[in-house]
Amino acid sequence: MNLIENLKSKISNENKKIVFELSNYILDNKITTLEELTKKENELFTYNGKVLNTEERINYCLDIIKYSSDDYNLLTFEEIQIYKRLKNELQTSISIEQKILNLILIFSMTNRDILFLTETYNFILSNKI
Repeated sequence: MNLIENLKSKISNENKKIVFELSNYILDNKITTLEELTKKENELFTYNGKVLNTEERINYCLDIIKYSSDDYNLLTFEEIQIYKRLKNELQTSISIEQKILNLILIFSMTNRDILFLTETYNFILSNKI
């Protein structure tokens, strides 16, 4: 099965927005393997010729949302409550995996590009998204 077929097999009402976002990214970039997806993710997280490690990637994404008060204008009241919970959890001692998951969800809610491509794919396949 290819990447898109794998994603399609896991689509639900709760995750369809993220599945479509990732699927479109894969199609637009003509990605056919998980290795190519990981390579593309590494390119997104490369600064000054250095590929950021996981902690640096998380911090980079945290910086993006740190001062993003405009995000609230995009969301319904219910979504704002979810957004606040996810953002507040990022400041606690949750696992690295949970931080990445929260960031993926926040970025999707606020219509930002997916940066954690491989993790999003794996979370979808493991029914965590």
